[in-house]
Order: sequence, then C-alpha cells, then structure tokens
Amino acid sequence: MGKQEIINIIRDTKPELAVSVRYDRGVGFFSASWLRLAAKGMTGFAANSGRARWVTSPILGEADWEALQESPLW
Repeated sequence: MGKQEIINIIRDTKPELAVSVRYDRGVGFFSASWLRLAAKGMTGFAANSGRARWVTSPILGEADWEALQESPLW
C-alpha cells in the first residue's frame, strides 16, 4: 500500500471516527504523524469520550516515545 492510499483511507474514515466511541488499530509500523491527517475525526472522537486501543510495533520514533512518556494517562 502506497502513501497516497494510506492518506485516502485516513481521509475517508474521518467522518466515522468523529462519531465513534471506540477505535481499535493494529499496525506493524506506527507514527503519530497520522494523527495530523485524522485530526478532525480525532477531535470528535475525543469529544465523545472515545477510547482507543493501538497495537503497534515496539519500534517508535524518538518524538513518539517522548510524547507517550509525557502523557498524563501513564
């Protein structure tokens, strides 16, 4: 799957994500940059008190790792 295909999937799921209360995502590679692409959907998701579960590879970029460590949810 190419980069544009991934962008299209994220763009096309924003309306559904905005009205969801649960989001499960399993990926082999994770980068928080996809959140920028899905920001509108994630805003609605958070407003709905949505709960997400992400299963990803244990290899994270330094910025992603630091963001996780600074999260108030830990």
